[in-house]
Amino acid sequence: MNSKINKGMKVSFYTLGCKLNTSETGSIIEKFIEKGYQVVAFEDCADIVYINTCTVTSKADSTCRNIIRRARKYSPNAIIAVTGCYAQLSSEKLQSMLEVDIVLGTEQKEKIFDFLQSKDKFNGVVDISRSTDDKFFLKGLSALEDGRTRAFLKVQ
Repeated sequence: MNSKINKGMKVSFYTLGCKLNTSETGSIIEKFIEKGYQVVAFEDCADIVYINTCTVTSKADSTCRNIIRRARKYSPNAIIAVTGCYAQLSSEKLQSMLEVDIVLGTEQKEKIFDFLQSKDKFNGVVDISRSTDDKFFLKGLSALEDGRTRAFLKVQ
C-alpha cells in the first residue's frame, strides 16, 4: 500500500492484557507509521481503531466489550478492528456487536493491512484461522508506546 494514500489517516490503539499483547501492538504501531498513518490517542477521533484484547477472566471479556463501545463513541465513523485472545475465542460474540467491523484472531493481527487495502465493506469480516506452519512467528521486538524497547519470544 502506498504511504501517500494514508497521509492524514488517523489510527488509535488500545491494548488489554499481557506484555506480549503490548509488544505486538507496538510492532503493529510501527507498521502503521511506516505505511504513513498518523497515530493519535485512543480518546481522539480516528479513522481506524485497533483493539488488542485479552480473555483471562469474564471481567476481562466485559472490559473488552466496554472498550469497543467507547471506541465507537470516540470515533463514530472509524473502522473498528478487534484482535487478540478475546477475538480468537469469542469471535461470534464480537461479530454480533454493531461497533465491530473486523475481527482478527491471535495469529492474524498483522492481516489488518490486507483488509484495509480491500475495497469491500468491512462489517463482519472475521479471520481467526490458525497457522498450520510450525514456523509461524510474529515479531516481538518493538518500541512500546511509552518509549521502552522490549523483546518477547512467544512459546506455545
